[in-house]
Amino acid sequence: MPYGSLYNVLHEGTNFVVDQSQAVKFALDMARGMAFLHTLEPLIPRHALNSRSVMIDEDMTARISMADVKFSFQCPGRMYAPAWVAPEALQKKPEDTNRRSADMWSFAVLLWELVTREVPFADLSNMEIGMKVALEGLRPTIPPGISPHVCKLMKICMNEDPAKRPKFDMIVPILEKMQDK
Repeated sequence: MPYGSLYNVLHEGTNFVVDQSQAVKFALDMARGMAFLHTLEPLIPRHALNSRSVMIDEDMTARISMADVKFSFQCPGRMYAPAWVAPEALQKKPEDTNRRSADMWSFAVLLWELVTREVPFADLSNMEIGMKVALEGLRPTIPPGISPHVCKLMKICMNEDPAKRPKFDMIVPILEKMQDK
């Protein structure tokens, strides 16, 4: 992929500027991709949605990469990017977690990352992030000046109650309307 990962584009000094319009387009691309992946039965095991697992291609389309689906040589049960992981997924066994709801939380963190251009919890180690998110209620802080529509969408997608988080096919039309504005 010409631009690499979304993480590269946002945090590693590429010459590409992600403005509000491009951020909404990337979010829509990701939501459409995840809506499709969530139609698959069974769900793809151990897929982790984060900015390193989203690739940006030559026509500036964000694509969900399956390259990070865990291989057998990786440590089972190890959390590689806890900043994007839902609190309940950090607290429970994978088979006891609603993956679709957990993915929506990860998407909300990606939205936060797109609008702030910051790495979530960059000042903490992965261990600290996992512990604080799971046990102490650490959450990304939404700064002032963020579009009220994006802010509301982030809050809905990051609902503390996993059952109250929307499905990806529900947020695609919202993002389409945001893109048209």
